[in-house]
Amino acid sequence: MRSEESEFLLKYPNANHLFMVMAFRARRTDHPMNGLKAGQCFLGDYSSIGLTERQYRTAKKQLSDWNLATFKGTNKGTVGTLLNTKVYDINEEVSDEQEVSQKTGNRRASDGQATTNKECNNQEGKEKKPSKAKPSSVDEVQNYFAEKGYGESGVGQRFIDHYDSIGWKRGKQTVKDWKATARTWMQRMQPVKQSATYAPQNTRTEEQIKNDWDLL
Repeated sequence: MRSEESEFLLKYPNANHLFMVMAFRARRTDHPMNGLKAGQCFLGDYSSIGLTERQYRTAKKQLSDWNLATFKGTNKGTVGTLLNTKVYDINEEVSDEQEVSQKTGNRRASDGQATTNKECNNQEGKEKKPSKAKPSSVDEVQNYFAEKGYGESGVGQRFIDHYDSIGWKRGKQTVKDWKATARTWMQRMQPVKQSATYAPQNTRTEEQIKNDWDLL
């Protein structure tokens, strides 16, 4: 049921779990033999509930603070009492007709979801394209550099080695298109390739260029 209490429990899964276990175990009527009243249950050991001792203590405090349940130690064990029915109503009856309707609705929803998932998977298979984030081989890189006029031996390998060593990142961002990154790399190489007529504007050494690559 949607309520303020439900929203609270969604934020605290351990408290929600404990509350659900209590609702499942709670008596629907008073029981004169064990002394439990309607809405009460024995909690037993925290491990049987599926929580650690710390999680169990914290969950009990949260349910108590929100006035959803109380807890009392007895010689038979801890008794938990549900105080609020806005989330779980242990006495709510479900008719046979409602139960059949719910099962049918759940089955249809499940079948529909399965069909939708299958269609989505098929569509993804059709639309899946090769990733541009990383090159598939050194030859692919070397050919691309040669196509752009940078066919020196080993340049593709150096490019891949560099980006492999830094996890294919530029700064803090992951490389999304290796060719775009390669073009930036080529621009850094231009001063080395340019002729002597451009020396006054481009007098950096290859070592300086290499240092620039480390900043890519």
